[in-house]
Parts: sequence; structure tokens; C-alpha cells
Amino acid sequence: MIQETLNQIEQQIGLTLNPCTSFPGIHCLNGASYFNVEIPERVSESLQFMQLLSYSDKYRTIRVEPNGLNRIAIFPA
Repeated sequence: MIQETLNQIEQQIGLTLNPCTSFPGIHCLNGASYFNVEIPERVSESLQFMQLLSYSDKYRTIRVEPNGLNRIAIFPA
């Protein structure tokens, strides 16, 4: 699930993301599965996060949320 979602994101918007090494694997929050990716800058200042939000709003195949200073939670649909 993780690699398929990351491949889809890379194919659709050209964004290469790496799974989080501190919190690897699939997690669950209120019945929804998600995984984390790490980004080099703060989420609040990140162009990558804005691109993911835009992609999420347009296609509804993922949902994204900040999950730390440099970490984003991706919820595949």
C-alpha cells in the first residue's frame, strides 16, 4: 500500500517522497490507515505539502495531514 501510493503520487505530480524511518509502516487513527513520509523542511513552510494538499483536494485518492515538524501523514483512499 505504501509503495503503490508513493508511486501514484510520483507519476501524477512528480513528487518523490520517502517513507518515515522514525515511524515506519502502516498506522491506524480512528479506523483510517495511514503512513508517514519525511520532508526536508517544516510542514508549515513546505511546497511539497502544498502540492500534496492540492492533489488531495483535486483527485480525492489520498488525504494528507501534518504529523510532526517535518512529517506528513498520508491516508490512502
